Amino acid sequence: MLVDAFRQLPECTLNIYGIPLSEIKIIKPLLTQNIRVHSPVNVLSDTFIEEVVRKNMFVLSASCSEGMMSGIATCMLYGLIPIVSKETGYNSHSSILEFENCKLENVISKIQEVQQYDLEKVSKLSKDSYIYAQQHFTLECFRSRFSEIMNDIVECKR
Repeated sequence: MLVDAFRQLPECTLNIYGIPLSEIKIIKPLLTQNIRVHSPVNVLSDTFIEEVVRKNMFVLSASCSEGMMSGIATCMLYGLIPIVSKETGYNSHSSILEFENCKLENVISKIQEVQQYDLEKVSKLSKDSYIYAQQHFTLECFRSRFSEIMNDIVECKR
């Protein structure tokens, strides 16, 4: 979906990281100069900071698969702004932009909308994304929430 969208948005660049080899063969004929395929990047490496965080402002997923994508959360922890479909499992929040649905025209429309954002709005969204991710997606937050849930379960059984 994103490849099709960016084929119609030559003024924008889509960087795709870590796509499986089997999928590269499928999309290779569809690639244009503004769509770049990159090798997988270790999120704990300097390469991740240099190649993903510093060279991108947004992280996109127009997936129709249900389930939370950890890559989106990881990018948010570094201040990248997510644009995701509702099916990706992220709760609505002011720092999480959503595609209205996964129809091509709606994906293109959202990307064109975001292109119009000024630097102040992008900076605010980035900061809000970072703060939201720090409050929801860190290991410390997981441990705390897990403990709360387990304590609730134990209390209910008493």
